[in-house]
Amino acid sequence: MITKVFNTVFSRGVVVALNLCIALLYTNIGAHLYGQVVFLNLIIYFSALPCGVLTGNSTVYYAGKVKAKYLLSLAFAIVLGSSLVVLLLLFLLQANINVLRSFDDEVLFAIPVLVFLSAALAFFQNYNLGVGFVKSYNFFTVTLILIQSLSAYFYSKIWQDVTIHILSLITAYGFSVFIALIHFVKHHFKRGGNNNSFHEILRFGFRAQLNQVLQISYERGNYFILLKFLSMAELGIFSLGLQFVELVKNLANSISTVLLSKAVSVRSNNEYKATIFFMKFTMTLTIVVLCFLMMVPSSIWNWALGDDFEGLRWILLSLFVYSVSETGTIFIRTFYIGTGNQKAITHSILIALAGVFTLSILLVNYFGLVGAGISSSVVSFVVLVYLLKRFLESNSSSMGCLRISKKELHLIRKVTKSYFVND
Repeated sequence: MITKVFNTVFSRGVVVALNLCIALLYTNIGAHLYGQVVFLNLIIYFSALPCGVLTGNSTVYYAGKVKAKYLLSLAFAIVLGSSLVVLLLLFLLQANINVLRSFDDEVLFAIPVLVFLSAALAFFQNYNLGVGFVKSYNFFTVTLILIQSLSAYFYSKIWQDVTIHILSLITAYGFSVFIALIHFVKHHFKRGGNNNSFHEILRFGFRAQLNQVLQISYERGNYFILLKFLSMAELGIFSLGLQFVELVKNLANSISTVLLSKAVSVRSNNEYKATIFFMKFTMTLTIVVLCFLMMVPSSIWNWALGDDFEGLRWILLSLFVYSVSETGTIFIRTFYIGTGNQKAITHSILIALAGVFTLSILLVNYFGLVGAGISSSVVSFVVLVYLLKRFLESNSSSMGCLRISKKELHLIRKVTKSYFVND
């Protein structure tokens, strides 16, 4: 398992680093452009959410349980249908929404294509994760962002607007889906399984995707509030701050990915112990990394990013608690998804939604971008406390299990040293 963890950490590190390079490419053109890119990403993400009923966590959960051909046919039926619905909605909404009218027709009508490609790749990726092909999952993840970053750099020599982003996404997703399909046919197409009903798969997928919709609404709720009360440029600045947060959360996301691939196939007390073990170490490491990040002077941020991003250091400071809390929450949510228990996740996200919209509207009006960071930190901390309490109670544990023992420190040093020496 430790090999998969380190490989995933490395892959996620490459992804986060290249995402940051892409963000810096856009920010050098201007904060307004980066704000447009962030907004378009939100449109594409929310447009693809219906596809996630059969391409998201449901694929991870049923990949090793249902016939591959059957799962593939269900997934692509809903992907194609959702893409056509998005195309129709864009025709209907374009004339009535001011923000959409600011984009060219070519940009808007590329969105259904990206919805189809991103959802198709999500299916192949989650299938690999569900059957334990973590290396394949990491390979396609890195391939996607590598092609996107190279394409964005190439297209930036020709265009200086949001066309760069659209074309780079189509190039990256198109190539990645092509090779992922070949891989699926070669390794998984003949894989057998049980005859789970469409209704059963749909019910699980709908619940999982509802949680995903609520989760992204909670995590990105500030985006819409900033767009409403501030500006597209300030949205871009806040989003860049979250990019640095994602860099710090990379370790938690990497380990939880490996834990998920195990939890869907092996349900035992060992998965609970592994969740606790990695959660407390990752949260500790997150605090250390964030402290170093906070020590970077504002002048350095201004020099690296430009005057448009002055004050980014204070935004990062306001997101400190958010980063640490989300690191812990990632592990608990992953455990519940892997074991098929999603009720606690739904309750926690509903609490978060109520909190973030109430606090953000108030704090953004008074403190601007820093207010958005503070609201995210407060709400995420409340969610962590709620989930942690339920998680420990359901496994008959106390808060004492979160202490790091000398034996655990020795184990971390031992497996880390073994990994680097042997590999």
